[in-house]
Amino acid sequence: MTHKTLNMYGDKDIVKKSIYGHDISSQRLDELDRFALSCLLVENKKTFLDIGCGEARVGLTASMMAYKTILIDIVNISEKIDRFLSVVDANVEFMHMDARHITCEHIKDIDIAYSQRFIHYLTFEEAQKLLSCIYACSCHGAYLCISASGLNSELGVNYRGLHVPVEDRYFHLSDAASEKHNIRGKVCLYSANDLRHLALSSKYKEEKIFVSEFGNIKGVFRK
Repeated sequence: MTHKTLNMYGDKDIVKKSIYGHDISSQRLDELDRFALSCLLVENKKTFLDIGCGEARVGLTASMMAYKTILIDIVNISEKIDRFLSVVDANVEFMHMDARHITCEHIKDIDIAYSQRFIHYLTFEEAQKLLSCIYACSCHGAYLCISASGLNSELGVNYRGLHVPVEDRYFHLSDAASEKHNIRGKVCLYSANDLRHLALSSKYKEEKIFVSEFGNIKGVFRK
């Protein structure tokens, strides 16, 4: 099957079995991915949490580095995890669930919480609740590595929430953007200040925030 090129990176329009966008994370590692994995190499970390894991490329990589890995996604990838565990001796737990329902009964003693291009599928209030939960269930000094689709990215063109406060920003993308990126539900796109506000309001301390060339917002925070 031939896939169209989506952007300057050469990413293809590989569609996941959901309405939650194309599968970009399985095609390449970006700076946030590399930072999250590098933390496993240089620090005494034990538990890696991947929320909105998709095909779980980064989470499964972490598990092969002898770390307990918790994967959470609304799309069921249980068969893939079973195939992986049939050939790799790793400590992996996959939870097929809506991240809105995560509590400290599901996760605990988190050292690195990682989430790529997922948080914008929640309202800002839901995202605050989720990050506050992760913070409460994390160890002292734990990292939060997180990204969100950017308000000033290609997805923000003709987006109804462009000038709406982040607390109330939850709209469908334009028809063109929705079709191109296979994002069918409402989203809350972020600016760098919005992501900072989200993390700091959930008690995290900022390490760094940066904007990708595509316009997505990425941040590293710490408990």
